[in-house]
Amino acid sequence: MEVLEISLQGTIRVNNPISTSNCPNRPDSTLKMDMSKTPFSFSDSQSKFTAMGCNNLALINGKDVETGGCTSFCNSSWRPSTCYGINCCQTRIPPSLKVIDVSLTSIYTSKGAESCKRAFVVEQDWFANLTNPFDVHFMENVPVVLDWTANATCKNFTERYIKDQYETVCACGWGSEGNPYLVNGCQDIDECADGSAKCTYPYVCVNAPGGYGCFRPNKSSKKARAAIIGGFTALLFLLAGVWWSYKRIEAKKLQENEKFYGGLLLQQLSSEEVEIATDISNENETYLEL
Repeated sequence: MEVLEISLQGTIRVNNPISTSNCPNRPDSTLKMDMSKTPFSFSDSQSKFTAMGCNNLALINGKDVETGGCTSFCNSSWRPSTCYGINCCQTRIPPSLKVIDVSLTSIYTSKGAESCKRAFVVEQDWFANLTNPFDVHFMENVPVVLDWTANATCKNFTERYIKDQYETVCACGWGSEGNPYLVNGCQDIDECADGSAKCTYPYVCVNAPGGYGCFRPNKSSKKARAAIIGGFTALLFLLAGVWWSYKRIEAKKLQENEKFYGGLLLQQLSSEEVEIATDISNENETYLEL
């Protein structure tokens, strides 16, 4: 059985063989399947039993009992886009069907008795979307949906009652989402963050495992909030004052440094000017002696 898709909603999509009789270039084949020892059963809500061909009586045989079937009659004016009893018929399958054995026979032995006949259990949405149901004649398999169940070993599970028996499907607990079949696969939903909470002012949303609550802040919490806001504001003013004082001190130091180093530079320049004046005086005296 080829698996096409697995859903966490308790279904699995697989390829299902087609039963055939008197079809050209195709040996006769009968769909037989026994899933009684597995957690699978045909999905009665998403699958239908379908028969195609002229003069076709298709029956579903369950475990030691006939469980259903349909008949398709002959008509040359049949439109391939319909499946309402003329060369094509459909019927629902019983719930929790695990054993299936399809048989194909003729309704009468005259017209169309030897015509090609087919029958299969198929996913109803897939078949409904076929532009031409006659395309199935060129296929060997069609998709079908199976329900699948697990034992009650999962932490959170839901039970459904089907055909005199309970079946268990794992599910994430209320207020959580994810994959219930994995360890820590279910995560809490934060309704306050995703906007699904219905809390109106002055109530505030508080998330909790599995849900949320709407709480109205009391007076003490309002006072505490005001105290926190006031303390934070005072801290901001304090930091601003420290920063302003630091800048004032730095500016004063810079001013003193400029005054100090400026005086030294002035003294150095005065000394150099005296030396230059002395040198010029000496040169003049030497010139006069000559």
